[in-house]
Amino acid sequence: MHFLKTIFPAFILFVTSVSLVAQNWRQQVDYQIDVRLDDQTNSVQARQRVKYTNSSPDTLRYIYFHLAWHGRKASVSSKYNIFAVQQNGVAIDFDIIDSREDDAVAPQSMSQSLLEIKLSRPLLPGDADTYTIAWQADIPVFSGGAGRNAPSGVDYVFLHWYPQACVYDRLGWHLGSPYEPDYSGEFGSYKVEITLPQKYMVAGTGVLANADNIGYGYENSGGTVKPNYGLISVWKFQADQVNDFGWAADPDFKHQKKQVRNGLILHSFALNNEHQLEDIESELGNFEQRFLSYHYPQLSVVEAGELRAEFPMIVFSSKSSMPDLTPVISWDFQNNLLKNNYLLKQFIYAAGDDAFRKGLAQILPRYRFGSPSAEESIHILERASGYELDWLWEQYSNTRTQADYAIKTVKSAGENAVSIELERIRGTVLPIVLQVTFADSTTKTWYIPTELQRTHEKEVWNSGQKTYQFKLNHPFETIRKIEIDPEHLSGDVDVSNNIKTF
Repeated sequence: MHFLKTIFPAFILFVTSVSLVAQNWRQQVDYQIDVRLDDQTNSVQARQRVKYTNSSPDTLRYIYFHLAWHGRKASVSSKYNIFAVQQNGVAIDFDIIDSREDDAVAPQSMSQSLLEIKLSRPLLPGDADTYTIAWQADIPVFSGGAGRNAPSGVDYVFLHWYPQACVYDRLGWHLGSPYEPDYSGEFGSYKVEITLPQKYMVAGTGVLANADNIGYGYENSGGTVKPNYGLISVWKFQADQVNDFGWAADPDFKHQKKQVRNGLILHSFALNNEHQLEDIESELGNFEQRFLSYHYPQLSVVEAGELRAEFPMIVFSSKSSMPDLTPVISWDFQNNLLKNNYLLKQFIYAAGDDAFRKGLAQILPRYRFGSPSAEESIHILERASGYELDWLWEQYSNTRTQADYAIKTVKSAGENAVSIELERIRGTVLPIVLQVTFADSTTKTWYIPTELQRTHEKEVWNSGQKTYQFKLNHPFETIRKIEIDPEHLSGDVDVSNNIKTF
């Protein structure tokens, strides 16, 4: 199965580039969260300690936290109470900045409420303080990928469920909602203890530190699960260098576990549609060979609802399909270009696998767990591929057009030649990857660039022309199939006209 065919759009707004020196600092935010789930009242109570290290050259007088659930529309909003906030153990002032609901705006486009903490002591460059937040929230009915009573049958899915520090970078505070395209989180460590009735099995970001106490298939090989005679269980998860923590709980989860290599364990959690760990392992292996190595110690795939969501160490899939593993590329670093899965695939398509892999190999050492700008990433990919590529980003961000190409006609052009007419029906200008399958089952692929790439190749498809004539020097009767974009990376909105069979 080919997971790369799935597109999970998560567009991140463009930001201007700055020098490499300015790119290298990032804030460090470390969380300790103790949360208790009450399934009788469908609510959670929590106390979290957040160590915030100011790595920026700026003095901070306020710190902002997302309160994601509080920003939904009235029909799916939840009551979210902040009881107290402390700075280094001393109570300090805080305020809730409420969003203004607009019925004309889709819920995922709305900004949500923010927790604004006014610091009693400004946080100087290089300093770190600890902030303690006591809070309670009702769990909303499932909507937008999180909540209770998911369509898949899962009882609880928790995404963007806790007060999470907003990103502060060279452009200042980013206060966008997790349901808006410019949302991202700071990297840090998480220690999360989840207390809930014993009947529930939990899937969460990171490694379960007390696996032999919990059991449920988490226990270490050869380990003995300690009996729990109480009514509750406490699940203790730990994760390092991640930018969020998600979890799900259900008493009927089917859990599969497999150690695929030293330092990597795969987990699968499902109700009726058990994911095959061998398939996940195979696809992850193919992806690592093609792009980058997965460096986290575990990966959980959870059947959780009707929407897909990818986070470090945990992937939430829909009820009926496997997840898309493409976003693993962006888990190591915040990047405007690479976190947009739709555009990411178009850059792979335009630059080619080898050039894209070389570009990522240059980006990763510089910016792992950091924030390269889109311009810097594109410049690195340009050097690796030899093509101009900034036009692709500008085209996407300025026009929001979609790709729609077709094979218009195929006809014999003589004894040993075939004429193929390609058509750009509308939208995005892209190069073309054209694959031909012959009668003996062999295939051959041609790359037709656009003049926007400033290539030295003689044959290019001019962006001002709607059609392009491609001559194939093979007898017509030897051809069995012609296909545009066989790997489905271009984002073409109508793939039915991308194939001709004979």
